Amino acid sequence: MARNHPVSLLSQRFIMLVALLLLLAGQTAVSTHATTTATSPNIVISQIYGGGGNAGATYTHDFIELFNLGSSDVDITGWSVQYTSASGTAWQTTPLAGTIAPGQYYLVQEAQGAGGTTPLPTPDASGSLNLSATSGKISLVSNATPLTGSCPLADAVDFVGYGSPNCAEGSAAPTLSNTLAAQRGSDGCNETDSNAADFASGAPNPRNSSSPTNVCTPPSDDAPTVTATTPGNGDTNITVSSNITITFSEAVTVGSSWFNITCSSSGSHTAASSGGPTSYTLNPGSDFDPGESCTVTVIASEISDNDTTDPPDTMPADYMFSFTTAVSNTWIINEIHADPDANEGDANNDGTAHPGQDEFVEIVNNSGSSADISGWTVSDAVGIKHTFPSGTIIADQCAVLLFSGGTPTGSFGGAVVQTAVSPLALNNGPETVTLHDGSAIRATVSYGSEGADNQSLTRDPDLSGAFVKHSLASGSGGTLFSPGTRLDGTPFSGCSAPADNAPTVTATTPTDGATNVAVNANLTITFSESVDVTGSWAAVSCSSSGSHTVATSGSGSSRTLNPSPDFAPGESCTVTIDKDLVSDSDSDDPPDTMTADYVFDFTTAVSTPTHILLNEVDSDTPGTDTAEFIELYDGGSGNTNLTGLVVVLFNGST
Repeated sequence: MARNHPVSLLSQRFIMLVALLLLLAGQTAVSTHATTTATSPNIVISQIYGGGGNAGATYTHDFIELFNLGSSDVDITGWSVQYTSASGTAWQTTPLAGTIAPGQYYLVQEAQGAGGTTPLPTPDASGSLNLSATSGKISLVSNATPLTGSCPLADAVDFVGYGSPNCAEGSAAPTLSNTLAAQRGSDGCNETDSNAADFASGAPNPRNSSSPTNVCTPPSDDAPTVTATTPGNGDTNITVSSNITITFSEAVTVGSSWFNITCSSSGSHTAASSGGPTSYTLNPGSDFDPGESCTVTVIASEISDNDTTDPPDTMPADYMFSFTTAVSNTWIINEIHADPDANEGDANNDGTAHPGQDEFVEIVNNSGSSADISGWTVSDAVGIKHTFPSGTIIADQCAVLLFSGGTPTGSFGGAVVQTAVSPLALNNGPETVTLHDGSAIRATVSYGSEGADNQSLTRDPDLSGAFVKHSLASGSGGTLFSPGTRLDGTPFSGCSAPADNAPTVTATTPTDGATNVAVNANLTITFSESVDVTGSWAAVSCSSSGSHTVATSGSGSSRTLNPSPDFAPGESCTVTIDKDLVSDSDSDDPPDTMTADYVFDFTTAVSTPTHILLNEVDSDTPGTDTAEFIELYDGGSGNTNLTGLVVVLFNGST
C-alpha cells in the first residue's frame, strides 16, 4: 500500500504545471486520432463475449475479436480496444500491437471469471477489461488515450453497442449472455455501419491470428443508372410548364453539362438543376410549346457515383427519354366517322353510300380568331392523309370538314369542305387522328373498337365532351352522323351557312313523255339534294292497269320505285311526287319540303301479239260484198292488244 507524503508548495506548483502539460498533450492526441480514424476503415470488431468464466460458460475469459476485412495489411501498434458500460462515460483500455493481414483475425483476451472450463486460444493481446455479459459498449480506437463521453463515435475506428446501450452504430447488436457472443456476419465481412444489421448472437467462437484467414470478397460496384423519370418515357399530355425529375440508382454527383433538353417546336431548353444526390429536378428556363415532342438526354460522362468502389464510376451510356406536351384546346377534333354504313352511310351526300369515301373528320377552330391552316396536315397512325391547300382559312367557331372521297354535295352547315388528298382509310379501331401545323401537334384523338358501329363518334356535348356513338348523343335524334354541324344538325356559331333551297326533282327514269317503257320497269327519281321521304310520297296511276303500289329503296338524293303489279302494254301512266312528303335532310330550314307536286308521264311499250290465228274467212257471200269477213282467234293468254296490227288482203293471184 502506498504511503501519503507531505508536498511542498513548490512541489505543488510543479505538479500543477505537469498536469496542465499532460492535459494539453491529451487534447493534441485526441485531435490527431480524429484524423487517423478516417484512414484505417478496414479493421473492425468481429466478435464480443462478456460471459467468460460465468455460470454456464465454456470459456474462462471475456474476449474481443478484431478482423481485417480490407485488402491490405494494417499496423495496429499503438491502438486500443476500450470498454464502458451500457450507459457509461468512463472508458477502460487495452493496448494493441502488431499487424493484421487481410482476412486475419486478432484475439484480445480480457478478464477471467471464476468458472468456465476451456481457456481461449493463444491471444494476440491481453487486458483486464471486465465486459458485461449482456449490455455494453466497445470501441476500437487508433490510439491508447481513454475516450470520454457516452457516445464518442467520431473518435472510433469501429464502435459496437450491444444489448441496451445508449450509443451504437445505427441500432444496437443483440443482447448477449453467458453462452452467447455477438458475431459479425459473413465471418467478419459484413460492414454496413449498423450494429443490428451486422451482428447476430451465437455460441462464442474465438479466433486468433493463427486461425484460418477469411479474405472478404470486395463488394461489387454497379455503374449508376437512371431508374425513374418524371415525366416517364413516352408520357403524353404533359403540362407545358412542367419540371423534369430524374432519379438515379445511387447517390451521384452531376457535372455542369449533365443534361440536354430538345423539343420539336421550341428547340433547346436550358434548365436550373436542384436536388441530389439520388434525385435531381430540372426547371426549364422557358415553357414548352403545346403538343410538341421533347427529348431529354442524361450525359453519361457527366454522372459519377459517390462511392469509392470504382470502377465503374460513371454511367455506361447516355440515357434518353421523351414525352409529348399537352395539346391546347384551340383546335378540337369534334367528330370522326371511320365506319360508314353500306346503305345508310351517305355522309358526303353525293347519292352513294360508300364505306370508304364517306369517312370524314370534323375539326373546329376554337382559337378565338380566324386562322390560316394552309400547309397543316391530318394524319392517322400510319401517316399523313391530307395537307390543307393554300388559302384554307377557318373562321373562329367554324369547322373544316375533311371527307375521304366522293363528291360532297350540300352546305354542311357552312363548314369549309375538302376531300382528302389520299383516302383517309381510317381504322375502325384502334386509331389515332392528329392535326399538325408542321411544328407541333394542334389536336389529337385516339379511339378503340367503338369506332366500328356504322356511325360516327362525336363529342357530347360538342367541343368539350367525351366521344360517344352519334346515335346515342344527347340531341342527335338517333342520327348516324352530322358532318360539318353540331351533333343536332345546327351550324357552328362561326359558320356562315349559304341560303338553303327547297328540294326539287332533277331527273326521272323514265323521263317525262317517254314511250315504249317496259311493262316491268322500275322508276328512279333523283332530287337536288339528300332527302327523306315518308308515307305515300309517290303515286302511280295508269290508263289501263289503274293505280299501282310501289316499294321504295335508295337513300340520299336518289330513290327507286318498284311498281306492283307490272304495267299493261301500250298504256299511259302518270307518276305524282307529293311535295309535302319529301323533305331535305339538312338542318337549314326553312325551306324543308318541295314547293309543288312533281308530275311526269310515260307510255308503256306495245307487246308483240302471239298465237293470233285467222280462224274463218268469208270472201264470197251472195249479193253484195258488205257481208264478207275475216275472223281472228286469240289462241294465247287473251287480252291481246291489237293496236298497230294490219290485216292485208290480196285479190287475185298477186
